[in-house]
Amino acid sequence: MPGKESTPISAASSSSGYSQGNSSVAKALVILKKKKEDLGTPSISQALSGKFENEVAEKLVIPEYYARETRVADHNFNEDQLLQVWPEFAEKYVNQVHLYNTLSIKPVLLDHFKIKINVENSVQQDQIRMLKPEIVGFLCRKLGNSKIDVNIEMVQPTHEGKMLTDEQKMQVMMMKNPVLQKMKNMFNLDFNR
Repeated sequence: MPGKESTPISAASSSSGYSQGNSSVAKALVILKKKKEDLGTPSISQALSGKFENEVAEKLVIPEYYARETRVADHNFNEDQLLQVWPEFAEKYVNQVHLYNTLSIKPVLLDHFKIKINVENSVQQDQIRMLKPEIVGFLCRKLGNSKIDVNIEMVQPTHEGKMLTDEQKMQVMMMKNPVLQKMKNMFNLDFNR
């Protein structure tokens, strides 16, 4: 027939790949013919037009109450509860001194479940910004609230109660006692040598 292509499929060749092993199948060679439309792939023009023959569209019905039943209600929390779980998150980064110092600053709970994290410089701001999805996910799980959001705010630096690097310790000591700066310069002292 013109315009109709058919594809011959041999039952013997499709079952074993060759006909020597199964003589009963070899004797009764059955050739199946399938029309191109029956092979299961639409033509390009059908796919582009969105018309597929013999296709029954199934309508998926989602009950109204589905979202309410599958999502657990958000729990309210206060700043004390936030401060109880915060050290657990910070402890994950105890080996990264600078990041741990940034996370050791206590966050502040604002209105509508917004949490403010204070940072002292742009490097810390970038670190917290990169950790924000992890922070939000951790707090959502621990505090049972999916509406939590984290805001990052830059503030003046403070060095109380932080783990300091050797250079930072030296800077703090030189601020307290300027004579140390003179001694460092006089003896050409440096931590990198």
